[in-house]
Amino acid sequence: MRLTRRDCLIGGAGAALSALLPASRVAAAGDTVGGLAFGTYWRASLPAGADTALATARIEAIIEEIDRTMSPFRADSDVFRFNRARTTDWLPAPAALSTVVAEALSTAHSTDGAFEPTIGPLVGRYGFGPIASPLVGSYAEISVRADAIRKARPELTVDPCGIAKGYALDRIVAALEALGHPRFLVELGGEVYAAGDRWQIGIERPLPGPLAIQRILGLRGLAVATSGDQYNGYEFAGRRLSHIIDPATGQPVANKVASVSVISPSAMLADAFATALTVMGPERGGELAERLGLPSLFLLHTPDGVEEMAVGGFETYIVA
Repeated sequence: MRLTRRDCLIGGAGAALSALLPASRVAAAGDTVGGLAFGTYWRASLPAGADTALATARIEAIIEEIDRTMSPFRADSDVFRFNRARTTDWLPAPAALSTVVAEALSTAHSTDGAFEPTIGPLVGRYGFGPIASPLVGSYAEISVRADAIRKARPELTVDPCGIAKGYALDRIVAALEALGHPRFLVELGGEVYAAGDRWQIGIERPLPGPLAIQRILGLRGLAVATSGDQYNGYEFAGRRLSHIIDPATGQPVANKVASVSVISPSAMLADAFATALTVMGPERGGELAERLGLPSLFLLHTPDGVEEMAVGGFETYIVA
């Protein structure tokens, strides 16, 4: 398992999500398994008596497949070969990569480019990724079909790091369901999916110091993903530089967003929109989440700490 951007292939994206609190007798009486994934971790709580060895093997196989397919750090990955190719011809791509790129392009379109899958060179310029191409393009210059990807200019690159962790979580959820587990909680680097029982999931307060929980959610059949600036960034010349790059400025996001948490049946969608809404900020991002009916919680930096802004029906999932 190789380390990649944001401490992993798709890293923690601020990892403002933690403190998983099982809310049912079945969950509390179950078995928990876990391991390393993309330089971070995965964890799954399964019903008592589940075949944990089989579940672990299925999950680890998915993690390895996606790392081998989508890690821009691996010279043997499909996305690395696509980025290195100096051609505008269609290039073969496995179904997983085509699926992720298609969703990335859809999210980019929905957010007017706030989510930008060609932004890898800028991410690398600030020390958060390996892509060193001099060219930053636009999502409109990438085309995808079920078995291939194409770029409009040979030097363009694709960085799936803002969405592939969510895709991996969706794949893990499908694998656990296929094994016949109706109730489980699975976490991948801070992104969580709750199945069957109503699980309580804590959203971390994104402030320095000891871990504290801002809100507790009650979720069933849903994923939640969080993007923020707390863990992946550094101080330079008196400014906090986030790993999240604003495509409009070409610089790390510089708004008052501390974190954004998004709830969706699809972890992939939640992952992508958490990043996009962080870039867009509370005004534009909040309006978009309301319009799309996308439950989202903005935690905003203030002189006194953190201010909440819940939109898109997010408040209906808050239990404390």
